[in-house]
Amino acid sequence: MWTPCLYFSHLYFILFFIVGYISTLATTFLFLLQMIFKLTHLNVEQWMVVLKLSFPVILIDEVLKFVARNYVDSKFSNILFTSTETEYIYIQKLRKTNKFNK
Repeated sequence: MWTPCLYFSHLYFILFFIVGYISTLATTFLFLLQMIFKLTHLNVEQWMVVLKLSFPVILIDEVLKFVARNYVDSKFSNILFTSTETEYIYIQKLRKTNKFNK
């Protein structure tokens, strides 16, 4: 079920995400910003260093997510809610009491 307040309740977060994404793309692709930030192209050896340094971070993050999903979330699933789930439950309660327009 689509409820507008669930998708637009974090409008500033969405706006700042879009601004950050556009500024990252602009810095990467616009020549003037490349000169200001002194961006250079990486050769194959430099890319290998980036990949070697990034791999352990990605691996640790994925292991932590696996542990959280399989061990932590199952123990606390009845008391932990995200804000969207909490809003959804609140709206359902309002609908049952007829205080919310359908």
